[in-house]
Amino acid sequence: MDQTGVKNFLSNIFTLWLTPEIELRRKNNSLKSGFSLNKAQIIFTVDGKKIIRLNEEIKALIKTNLRKVDDMSIDISNINESIERLDRIEEEEDFGHVTILKIRELWVIAFDFRYGISSSGQFFGLGLEFLKASKFSNENRLYQAAASNLFFAMENFMKARFLLYPDAIKRKSKTHRELSGQVSINYKHFKIINSEYKKEYDFLKDLYDKGVRYNPNFKVNKTKIKNSLIKVENFSNEIFRLYNQKLIYKT
Repeated sequence: MDQTGVKNFLSNIFTLWLTPEIELRRKNNSLKSGFSLNKAQIIFTVDGKKIIRLNEEIKALIKTNLRKVDDMSIDISNINESIERLDRIEEEEDFGHVTILKIRELWVIAFDFRYGISSSGQFFGLGLEFLKASKFSNENRLYQAAASNLFFAMENFMKARFLLYPDAIKRKSKTHRELSGQVSINYKHFKIINSEYKKEYDFLKDLYDKGVRYNPNFKVNKTKIKNSLIKVENFSNEIFRLYNQKLIYKT
């Protein structure tokens, strides 16, 4: 995720979860006098519920270059230490989370959505099968088959990616049109995928819709298919890296 993506993600954290929670607590007079946000956490449970914690309420493990911190009542907003790890506590390791800390003028953001790994992994594995079939077809100059299988691979990678992001539009899609709508919404509103992968999806869907899978006279641009294979594989590699990493960004 580049810096623009990080800023968009932070903006979504506030828009979707934190700002509504803070406003609700203000309305209920449940915020302390002089409240100022310097820590926050959203826990995503396996049943779809969200737990939102503010400031000292958060439950996290922080590792800096000098020490470990597990007492969230400690003010670390002005420390001159590098944050090396920011994670949920062991008791909640099966849940997804977004945790943010304000250190001086920067927000440190960590998230891990592995609660969606199982469902996402099923689509990811299917995508890999179609990607392998596309590569085989391309190597044997079966370009229409390569394009068709590549579209199916991209569809499954999109589904896998959406399942790793809380609040993404990820309803079950039974048709190509339904998934196309999900791709557009998730690209426009959640910025889960970048413009390059959105463009690649649109390119492959256009080939599919125009008959690459059934028209024997369809003309396939071999160079474009070769380039598309590279981009779709890059997309799959990005998703794979999300499965095992705990991401920390600063913005």
